[in-house]
Amino acid sequence: RVGDSVTLPCDGSAYRGTPIEQTYIKWETDEIPVYEFIYGNSTPGPGFENRTEIPLEKIQLGDFSLILNHTLSSDQRFYRCSHQRGSERGSSLGRVNLTVTGHEESSSVSYGQPLSLRLYSRAAVTVRFNPAGAGASLPVCAVEGGTVTPDPAYGPRVSGQEQEVTLSALTFTDQGSYTVLDSQSRKTISTVNVTVTAHSDALTLPSGTDLCVSLLTAEPVEVLFAPVGDQTSVPVCAVERDTVFRPGPGYQPRVSVQNGSLTLRS
Repeated sequence: RVGDSVTLPCDGSAYRGTPIEQTYIKWETDEIPVYEFIYGNSTPGPGFENRTEIPLEKIQLGDFSLILNHTLSSDQRFYRCSHQRGSERGSSLGRVNLTVTGHEESSSVSYGQPLSLRLYSRAAVTVRFNPAGAGASLPVCAVEGGTVTPDPAYGPRVSGQEQEVTLSALTFTDQGSYTVLDSQSRKTISTVNVTVTAHSDALTLPSGTDLCVSLLTAEPVEVLFAPVGDQTSVPVCAVERDTVFRPGPGYQPRVSVQNGSLTLRS
């Protein structure tokens, strides 16, 4: 499964006891080096940095199995293991066919907070969104060669870095399933089921201090106040486009809004 660790088996028992300084192990795929252990020094291939290893104690016992961490969808392929000792010609020890399946998880994100999606692939991918309760999915962005191209509906909310895409300032309309697809094969790489929960903060203010609260959205909202120990909420005001509407009794001269933040004066 993408994101997991896997061990690719390779039996090197015929070379058990060979001095490390005479041991040359090579893992490759499609003529691309994956990992080489050359006379005591290990070198990962391009794209496999910090993801591959063969423990030294295993090598000494004749176990040349390769540990591949943080698997990607693009890791799915045939791998070959070979051994060379001294000036001898390298001998093949076998092939392994690695199948990588899709990853699925659930994530809960507070309103207004960002969502980060792991891509699990170095190949070109597309990200699509299926709103909760809807049948059709919508494009979020395409990623290729480290470049993120957002769909116009998401624009500046989407950003990316290596192996990750971030969607900023989530609202309740962003609740649903996000799917990462291989752009060429259309194979599902990962699915994240997202629940957006209400944002909650706890503040302690000295008496006589103004209260400033971020509204977290540009959409019209209603602000309510629930006194401690009272289950009944009272209206403070409604806000639309940084303008206060319908202030509640006693709040009219105390409430103002600027740049998406509500201030309640003491």
